Amino acid sequence: MKNNIMTDIHCHILPGIDDGAQNPDISGALLLSEQQQEVRQILFTPHFYAHDMKVEDYCRNRAAAFERMKETCDRLGLETALGAEVRMDEELFDIDFTDLRMGDSRYLLLEWPFLSGTFPLWGEEIVDILLRQGLTPVFAHIDRYDYFFGDEERLYHFLEKGCLFQVNADSCISRRRSPRVFELMKEGLVHIVGSDAHNTDKRPCHLKSAMEGIEKKLGPNTAEFLMENADAVFHDREIDGLKKPRRKKLFGIF
Repeated sequence: MKNNIMTDIHCHILPGIDDGAQNPDISGALLLSEQQQEVRQILFTPHFYAHDMKVEDYCRNRAAAFERMKETCDRLGLETALGAEVRMDEELFDIDFTDLRMGDSRYLLLEWPFLSGTFPLWGEEIVDILLRQGLTPVFAHIDRYDYFFGDEERLYHFLEKGCLFQVNADSCISRRRSPRVFELMKEGLVHIVGSDAHNTDKRPCHLKSAMEGIEKKLGPNTAEFLMENADAVFHDREIDGLKKPRRKKLFGIF
């Protein structure tokens, strides 16, 4: 890979705020791991559940958790920003998303529900609300939802609306899941790779291994495209070079 800046736009490293790192020691170990893997920019994205907390309470807790790790981030030379992984929830119809964006950007990380393959009927309404507010939804780990991972037509539909798709680094190095991830990358249906790191044992950061595997399988241009996209989100730039694939039908092309 060239000297592209490695950026992690999806992780659960802040201590004691969600199901990620449970104390500053684990957070520090994860931050060191990110730095050793040549990550230089990190967006902290703790889970936000609208049915369970108010935005102002969430932001206060997030700021306090970040303050506990700020010195470590500075010592490791990490540039940081605060965001959220916003769980798709019917309560999202009535909230202000401003403080849940990824840093001060136009992008918002959106986690869909795990419903045994069933697409939520009100999901598209939430996406449309975000788009009308000038936000760009980034769908978190599409590799974890059957109704996205196995349905290119649904991904095409949301791509044409202006949404972006993120996959987890673990799926890029998984023997079982990586072939499908690479297929979607070839189709222009993956835009960003994130670590989704939660801890140092079961869900660590594998970003560098993932990017090396992508470069080996799909070439340096794909790896650079993905890294540049993550950097663009971090710095609130528009993502260039998005593919607009032709949507396939059973009997031909749209």
